[in-house]
Amino acid sequence: VYTGSGLLFLAMVFISAAGAGSLLATYARVGEAMVDSGLYSYVRDMVSLINNVYSIRMAAVFMLSLGTVGIRTRYIPVWLSVVTYVLALSLLLVISHNLWVSLVFPAWVLLISLYFLITSFRPKPQSELPTNSG
Repeated sequence: VYTGSGLLFLAMVFISAAGAGSLLATYARVGEAMVDSGLYSYVRDMVSLINNVYSIRMAAVFMLSLGTVGIRTRYIPVWLSVVTYVLALSLLLVISHNLWVSLVFPAWVLLISLYFLITSFRPKPQSELPTNSG
């Protein structure tokens, strides 16, 4: 689930970027005729739904799976896993009502990254250091 949701999130981001790029390329070639045909509205709504609803839901599934892995392996603290669950549930439930909620995912990535960055530079206790037994 962890890998699948992450890959599906990336695939949806790429699909929505390709849709937006094709919309711009078609508009550059045909101009206002594309807007009058209804193609513009269709592709714009498709890109918006894929990018702002479905890919964000896959990001929430990714967060839930990482929170579960964090709790089971103790790789991240329990409080950070609980925060991950709360933020993921907010993405799942609120994204249909407010698109600003999609900024929760990058903020969560920043939080996790800062946690790993800070903990990697902490000095290790003497009990965890390797010993030189000749």
